[in-house]
Amino acid sequence: MIVAHSGAQGHRGQATMMEQLKSHFYVDRIRVHVDKFLAACLLCHHVKGGKVVQRPWSKTFRCYKRNGALHWDFLTVSEAFGDDKYLLILKGEATHYCDLIPCATPTSAVAVESILDWHSRFVIPLIWVSDQGIRFRNEVAAEVCKQLKSEQHFTVTYSPWINGSIKRLNRGVIQVQRVMFLEYKKDVK
Repeated sequence: MIVAHSGAQGHRGQATMMEQLKSHFYVDRIRVHVDKFLAACLLCHHVKGGKVVQRPWSKTFRCYKRNGALHWDFLTVSEAFGDDKYLLILKGEATHYCDLIPCATPTSAVAVESILDWHSRFVIPLIWVSDQGIRFRNEVAAEVCKQLKSEQHFTVTYSPWINGSIKRLNRGVIQVQRVMFLEYKKDVK
């Protein structure tokens, strides 16, 4: 059970753990055993918590076309990573491809360079969805958007659920970061 849940498996949830076990073993009443094991995992309780975030009623952005939309946001990470204190996170809406770009400062140059890098590997997305941060809402990003024939969508202030796809990914990155710090006994500042 430990191998199917922790370490390289990343403290994943019930369904993933059950599938992992079922692919290699037959366990009678597997759900009962997995639930009991997950309830006793101290790292999961510490990292995931028991909070349910109630979202206000509003329209969220959805796109089901490959390379139709790209969500992006900067995330502040711990100083334990050295000089890079931020991650620029990019996520394709339909494909769920993700890019994590470490950087020392969250600037428009980093944002534009990452969009061009995304374009070199995939097709440029038609719509870019982000919050109204100064690094996304500036002349450089607007000009690159215009040259690539894309469109920028900015979420309304204090409405993170509209860009919920990237906010959910941010929570996942923070969760993995916390688990790694605990497992590798890394001091967090």
